[in-house]
Amino acid sequence: MLNVTIQNDGKIKFQSDLMKRLDDGKCDLVLTWVDQNRRLLAVKELKENIDLWLKDAKGYIDSYCAGKKVILFTGNEDEVEKAAKKVRIF
Repeated sequence: MLNVTIQNDGKIKFQSDLMKRLDDGKCDLVLTWVDQNRRLLAVKELKENIDLWLKDAKGYIDSYCAGKKVILFTGNEDEVEKAAKKVRIF
C-alpha cells in the first residue's frame, strides 16, 4: 500500500507496505493517504512520477478524497515494485 504525505514544507513523502497481494498472484499499488489541504501537489506528484495524464491523476486524488479505494497500478510483483520506485518510496 502506498502512503502519500505532503509535509508542511511542501515536500512529498511516499511510504509503503509496497503492495497488496491478490489471490491470483497479482499485486496492487494502493493510495492510502492524501492531505486534503494539499491535493494539488499530490496530483502533480502522481502525474510526474507514475506517468499519468493530468486528468487521471486528478481523478485518483479526487476519488480518494471522496472516500473511495484507489488502486494506482496492478500487475505482477516486479511491475508493481518498479512502479512504486518511480514514486520514491522510502
